[in-house]
Amino acid sequence: MGNQKQSEVVTKVKLQGSIELLKNSWIFFKSRYKVLVSISLIEFAVVLFLFLVISFVTPGGTAGQSSILGLFTNIGGNIGIILLLGVIYIFTQSWSRVAMFFAIKDSEENIGVADSYRLGLSKLLSYWWLIVISFLVVTGGFMLFVIPGIILSVSFSVVMFVLIAEDLGGLTALLKSREYVKGYWVGVWFRFFVANVILGLIFVAPGFLIDSLGNNLLETVYGLLVRVLYTPFLLIFTYLVYRNLKSIKSDLIYTPTGKNKGVLVGIGLVGLLGSILIAGSVLLLGSGFLNQFVGPEPVQPDLNITTTLTFPPVGFFLFSG
Repeated sequence: MGNQKQSEVVTKVKLQGSIELLKNSWIFFKSRYKVLVSISLIEFAVVLFLFLVISFVTPGGTAGQSSILGLFTNIGGNIGIILLLGVIYIFTQSWSRVAMFFAIKDSEENIGVADSYRLGLSKLLSYWWLIVISFLVVTGGFMLFVIPGIILSVSFSVVMFVLIAEDLGGLTALLKSREYVKGYWVGVWFRFFVANVILGLIFVAPGFLIDSLGNNLLETVYGLLVRVLYTPFLLIFTYLVYRNLKSIKSDLIYTPTGKNKGVLVGIGLVGLLGSILIAGSVLLLGSGFLNQFVGPEPVQPDLNITTTLTFPPVGFFLFSG
C-alpha cells in the first residue's frame, strides 16, 4: 500500500516549465504549420485588401494629407463604405482566429483549413460574446484598484480553449478557466511572462535592426513573417498550458453557482460603467481638441487662414490594432 502511494506521488502530473512548453510549442507548430500559416495568410490578405480600398475612399488617397475639417467633411460621403469594411474586417479576423483555435485543438484529427473555418463559423457568436464579457469583467477588475484585474486576466488566460474544447461559453467558461488556473496562478503568469519575453526577443528585436536599414520591402516582408508566425505560436503555447492544467485537474467537475456568476456580473457592470465613462471622457477631450481647429472663429473678412495637418491613411487607424 505504501509503495502504491509513493508511485502515485511520483507519477503526479506537474505544470510544465516555460522552456519545456516553448519547445513543445515549436514541435507542435512544425507539425501544423501549413494549416496555421495558411489561416494567418488568409487573414492578412483580407486586411491588406481592405486597407487598400479604404486608402482609395479617404481624402488624399494613400497620401492621406488633408485639413482636419476636410478630413471629417470628405469622409462623411464614404462613411457607409468605411463602416462596412470595418465590419468585414472584424468578421474575417474573428473567424480566422476561431478557425485557428480549432486547427490547434483538433490537430490529432489533422483537420485542414476548410474544416477549421467551417467549425470556426459555428462558434463565432459564442466567441464574440466571450470577448465582450471577459473584457468587461477584466476592465471591472482593473477599476477595482488594478490588482483584481491582473488576477482575473491570468485566471481567464485559457478561457478560449475552454470554449472550443469543452463547448462551454459565457460566464461558465470564464469560471471554468479560473478553476483550472486556481492554485497555479503564479506559475501560469510566470510561464506566459517568460514566453512573451522570449518571443519578443525573437520576433520584435530584429525588427528594430531591419527598421534601421530603411528598406521598405524588407520591413514589409519581416512584418508579414511576424504576423503569420507569432500569433499561431502564442496560441499553441496557450493551448499546451490549458491541456497541461486540464490533465493536472482531470477529475475536476465544476458546476458554477448563481453566486459565482453574480460576482462576475457585478464586476462586469463596474467594467461597463467604467468603459462608458472613459469613452465619454475621450470623446469630450477629443471634441475640445478638434474645436481648436474647426470650431467657430471670430469673423475676420480680411483673413483666409487654413490649418492643415498631415494624417496617415484612415486605414492606419482602423487596422493598426
